[in-house]
Amino acid sequence: MNHVICQHCGCIEYYYSIKPVRCSTCMEVIEVSKLGEEQRAFARNFPLLLLYAFSLGYTVTFPPEHTRHIANSRHFDGRAKDINLFKDGKYLAKTEDHLPLGLFWEFLGGVWGGRWNDGNHYSWGE
Repeated sequence: MNHVICQHCGCIEYYYSIKPVRCSTCMEVIEVSKLGEEQRAFARNFPLLLLYAFSLGYTVTFPPEHTRHIANSRHFDGRAKDINLFKDGKYLAKTEDHLPLGLFWEFLGGVWGGRWNDGNHYSWGE
């Protein structure tokens, strides 16, 4: 089961297929195929980013998802993840530390947060 956020009223609707969903609150029709497509693309490509990081000698952890990720955030709807990056046991906190991974992620078609000084942010979609 997946979920989609109604852009009209902000409520969350759950669905099983790519057919349009009608919001149970405001009755607007929500197109879900693009969101599902982007979620699947993110899920397919994120492991490649991790494997690339490992091949360069990095280790990674995932910070807890923050409550600041609001309803229109790609984190909220399953199209983004932040990663903590380490090399030789040292935490790499600077955006430029993520540059090799960010460029690789963009090569795959993703959106890298380093373009707006959020280097550990990796997402998919518009």
